[in-house]
Amino acid sequence: MHYDWSCDFSKNGYRLPKEKEWEYAAKASTKKLYAGTSSTKKLEDYARFNDSLFTNNSTDSVKMKAPNDWGFYDMTGNVEEWCWDKYNPNDPNLNAERVYRGGSCNDHVIGRRLRITRRSKSLPSNQTFYLGFRVCRSIVN
Repeated sequence: MHYDWSCDFSKNGYRLPKEKEWEYAAKASTKKLYAGTSSTKKLEDYARFNDSLFTNNSTDSVKMKAPNDWGFYDMTGNVEEWCWDKYNPNDPNLNAERVYRGGSCNDHVIGRRLRITRRSKSLPSNQTFYLGFRVCRSIVN
């Protein structure tokens, strides 16, 4: 199956965030390792992940954990989120692997899989219970 993805970034409207936009929102003008904290001891307050009590590799409803410094919920853990970008921007294939970010309820703190800076990739056809998306909006004057 092939996908033809196109987006006119000069228009107003909702879309997947670019990878840099996603990271900027997750960091919220901080240098924290995770969205909301750098402490693995406090991470459970901000993220649903596999080391959390009663996680059982399942997702949570949104806003069940604390937001990051800009008020964005679930930027770390719960579900990983698709971004607009191809993992390899030079890949001409329309069905190329795409970037997703954020870590999920399926990840552990050990191994750094939940860190904001972690990049993951998958084919657009991949479907798992811990892979979702968040939309953003272009604002054009």
